[in-house]
Amino acid sequence: MRVADGDFVSPGPELPRECRMAHVRLIAPAERAERVVVLMAAWNDHGYRVRSRLARRLARHGVASAILENPYFGVRRPGRDGHPVATVSDFFVMGYAAAREGVALAAHLARNGGPGLAGAPVVGVSGYSMGGNISAFVASLSPVPVAAAPFAASHSPAPVFVEGAMRAAIDWEALGAGHEDPQRRLAEVLGELTVLRFPPAPHVRHAVLVAGRNDGYVPEEAVRLLHQHWPGSELRWTREGHASLRFLRLPTLVQAILDSFDRLEGFSG
Repeated sequence: MRVADGDFVSPGPELPRECRMAHVRLIAPAERAERVVVLMAAWNDHGYRVRSRLARRLARHGVASAILENPYFGVRRPGRDGHPVATVSDFFVMGYAAAREGVALAAHLARNGGPGLAGAPVVGVSGYSMGGNISAFVASLSPVPVAAAPFAASHSPAPVFVEGAMRAAIDWEALGAGHEDPQRRLAEVLGELTVLRFPPAPHVRHAVLVAGRNDGYVPEEAVRLLHQHWPGSELRWTREGHASLRFLRLPTLVQAILDSFDRLEGFSG
């Protein structure tokens, strides 16, 4: 395999100084790759290690991976104590910047290729959990057709942080100042960040989604709404929970990415 690291100035506004430079690692097969997938980061996904496991498996199938370090995480962590995403405002800035970066990177690769890539490769986007949600935004906003494979992906972060297990990580008392029901207020605010607001691009009908029926973080209905919003997309259910799907079903995730490329190329051709 070939490994190359790169960086670019983030198109996302209002980022802290430490977050403004985006970092990406390209893992490609030894032979020139005609396909490359942008892998977006999950919550608390610092660095490239976890996604590199998926990238190495994809390389065996001739697919390169561009692993994008998320704003606020890894080497892009702001200089502060505690969790890097401390406020709702931080979350908005992070998510918007990550989506903008994913769109920019996908478009750049489609036009220019990269180390170990064909001159104009077919580009895809994927991610797990928060990365799946952001990959769905990238697919919705991409100016070029992309093969989309969101995993454990809600249409919006609202169901995850208000209904799922992540609600235990929120300081509801701090959010309650001035509001009788902070959970309802947060659901309204985060609910504005939804893929359902964007008309489905033609290429998303060929997306392949994978989700677990025993996922305590991402409600089934949140995945189903994304699938229904993309008519023609395929939703594959497994029996796994949130962590077991990601770490024990790698072959399932690899196959979904490969199938999303096949579906897109059939559409493009």
